[in-house]
Amino acid sequence: MGRRNFIALALLLLTIPLTKDTATNSWEIIKSILEHIFPKYKNFIGAKEFQLTQFLHVVSSDKYFKKEDLKVLVDGSKKIYILKNEFTSLDSNQKEKILREFEQQEFGQKWLSMVMNYGIEGMFSDPIYGGNKSELGWKSIGHNSGLPRPKVKYGV
Repeated sequence: MGRRNFIALALLLLTIPLTKDTATNSWEIIKSILEHIFPKYKNFIGAKEFQLTQFLHVVSSDKYFKKEDLKVLVDGSKKIYILKNEFTSLDSNQKEKILREFEQQEFGQKWLSMVMNYGIEGMFSDPIYGGNKSELGWKSIGHNSGLPRPKVKYGV
């Protein structure tokens, strides 16, 4: 793990409440929500297979990622935890009910939109950024990547 990634991860972990009541963390909630929003179906591989959580980990630890976005992502996951602390173990219908309740709040609507946007970005960005595993997002829509492909993130 590189120095920047370690620092970003340490900062993220500092924002997660460290109480005995906290059974899960922000990334587990975000992962659960991505898998709920982008579920696996017969003709759709889903968030897990696209590696959307991995994508979000990779891009959020980069120096180019907006730190405000990281704060919003963590704050939103904490609010979901407050609404239902066992969110990750709920069934799909229960998760949907909690998310519908959450989206009634202005912050919740903004947060869910951000999670969806990053999910879509993870499905279709170059695999160098941690998502779109084996170019599955591109293949699912019949897209041929442009050449040359990036050799390093953000052209740096």
